[in-house]
Amino acid sequence: MKRKLTTLLLALLAMVPALADDLSLGYCDGQQVDEYAFNNTLSAPLRVLSEIVRRKVLVEEFTGQQCSNCPAGRTNIEEGMKDEDHYVMIAHHTGYGTDALTAPGTTKLNWFYNSSTTYAPDLMIDRKDLSAYGVSKNGNTNPTPVFVVPQAALVKAIYQWESTQAAPVSIALKRSYDATTRQLTVQVGMKQVEGQTIGNNPALTLCIIENNIVAYQYPEGDNYVHQKANRAFLTQALGDPVSLSTDAPLRHLHHHARRLLEAREHGDRGLRGQLR
Repeated sequence: MKRKLTTLLLALLAMVPALADDLSLGYCDGQQVDEYAFNNTLSAPLRVLSEIVRRKVLVEEFTGQQCSNCPAGRTNIEEGMKDEDHYVMIAHHTGYGTDALTAPGTTKLNWFYNSSTTYAPDLMIDRKDLSAYGVSKNGNTNPTPVFVVPQAALVKAIYQWESTQAAPVSIALKRSYDATTRQLTVQVGMKQVEGQTIGNNPALTLCIIENNIVAYQYPEGDNYVHQKANRAFLTQALGDPVSLSTDAPLRHLHHHARRLLEAREHGDRGLRGQLR
């Protein structure tokens, strides 16, 4: 019997809730199987994953208000990510000095350069060394996940490849904001995805992103609109150590007083934006 047995087995696997020992075949393509019953049963251990998690690609930009090439770099990133939606974008104001949009602790991310020299505009995608793509590292010969922002086509190609990779961890966020106390509470549930491995020393990093910030940018002037700016870390900048397993979700609770919002009301630094 040869009628699309592989396709049929895949369909059966999709219906098996956990583990199965024997699968019996009675019909194939809507027709009753042949008279030979001995080859209608397959015995094998079958393991079905409890969940499938689609990967969200982490795209981190290194930028600065005094960086003359950063507006062009941002344009390349936006063009490369156009029509894509399964990613997390963060703009860190470090690598080209610090400025009014540099969140406390951000300069610790310069560790990823693995060099005494930093520069911008730069990218990290999933914090991986992407030398295989021929990206420029501005002369840095040390292993590093940081690279010069390339043309939009290469940004898209890297993203699309990374988005096909399995997600090793599932994360769920629940946020609440108390307008009276001006306190933001973030509950985090995370779990290692069954069948996936994670690297050594996993850590959780949470930050607050702000969009539509109207502020200075060289050489564009005072009315440049900054997007996806990291405005505050809720954890350590390089993350809080966590221990993950596939058995039960690990839960974290974080509180943050939104002093940034209060600063907006007092016209702090002349910045106008939208906290998220």
